[in-house]
Amino acid sequence: MLCALGIYSTIPLARSFQNSIYKTVGKEFFTYLVFFVIGAGLITLLYLFIFRLKIKSLSQYTCLITCAGLYVYFTIQLGGYPEEAIHLLEYGLLSFFVFKALSYRIKDWTVYITAAFIVMFLGTVDEFLQWMMPSRYWDYKDVGVNFLGGAIFILAIWKGIKPSYISQAVKNHSVRLLVGTLTLNLVVMGLCLSNTPHNVRRYTSAIGFLSWLQQEESMTEYGHNHYDPEIGNIYSRLKLDEIKSVDISNGNTYGKIIYNDIDSGISGDDILKKYGPDSNPFLFEFLLHYYRAVNKTSAFQNSSNVDDKSDFANTVLKESLIIKKYFINTFHNSGLEWPHIDTESMKTSVLQNHNNYISKTGRMITTFDINTARSSILIVLFLLWVGGEIWKRKISDD
Repeated sequence: MLCALGIYSTIPLARSFQNSIYKTVGKEFFTYLVFFVIGAGLITLLYLFIFRLKIKSLSQYTCLITCAGLYVYFTIQLGGYPEEAIHLLEYGLLSFFVFKALSYRIKDWTVYITAAFIVMFLGTVDEFLQWMMPSRYWDYKDVGVNFLGGAIFILAIWKGIKPSYISQAVKNHSVRLLVGTLTLNLVVMGLCLSNTPHNVRRYTSAIGFLSWLQQEESMTEYGHNHYDPEIGNIYSRLKLDEIKSVDISNGNTYGKIIYNDIDSGISGDDILKKYGPDSNPFLFEFLLHYYRAVNKTSAFQNSSNVDDKSDFANTVLKESLIIKKYFINTFHNSGLEWPHIDTESMKTSVLQNHNNYISKTGRMITTFDINTARSSILIVLFLLWVGGEIWKRKISDD
């Protein structure tokens, strides 16, 4: 518990600490730190295994080296955000303490799985607390990173260290704790998947002192992943036919609203906040496409790197095409203007082998909806509880 509280206590300071490291020694510091800790830990364990414990099991050595390799691999995979690799270390250490605490009561193999899912729950709470912090946000990927950091360390204990005192037959209380831990994770994940902007607005309106959460970035949004052969993938909260229909019916009105806002001196960022993804997804996405094209136009003009110019040009051309195909009426009535650009120069800059374009308007889930998620969780919970009861009765019969 103290280890988890220690991790949570760093949340308000993490961003400023990260920025300080970036400015002083560079972001690679986090990667090298993780590599150093992993290497030092592996060397220490191998020394103990070879010279102190005299262990000769090849499988145990293989497991330890493999787990260290997994930490290195996933640290490299997080290269774009190396500070996230610190979570691998934090939750690896946390999993050790969770395992030790559980092992006083549970002496069978379920202790490993229960420990891993307790770590998952604590990692989910970590990300939830981050979502509540200004300038921090929730990411399901980060929940997975936290769980992964703990699971790898648990695997190293289970198959690498192989503590001899974890050797008893499974007991009823072990099954109850395992089922309870899995249930807790499923319920919490269901709540997170239900924490959409609409639901946030509903419960924060009823609980006044939580109203500030409406300003936080969305925890969970659902939408569509459309494919347009001329553009690529377009993520949207609306269907493409809906976007075209709204543009035809309301484009004149919406365009004038934007025109009046800009004429009143409201900045682009404030307009985006005013028409958020929950209050007006059409206007929010229109503005996001427009400002992305404008910003990347400036980046294209100021860059001298061939690869970067290719990316910037591709973004400008595709976002411009999205507006021309789906938001053209709104755009014409908004008074917004494209920067003066050389379209042919941009087309020339786009590399022939450029990857398919993806235009995202938020970190939204497109593979399933909230009703599917809830139904699936309820089914899994039912099967989990039934399976747990059958397992406990079989243990009692034995």
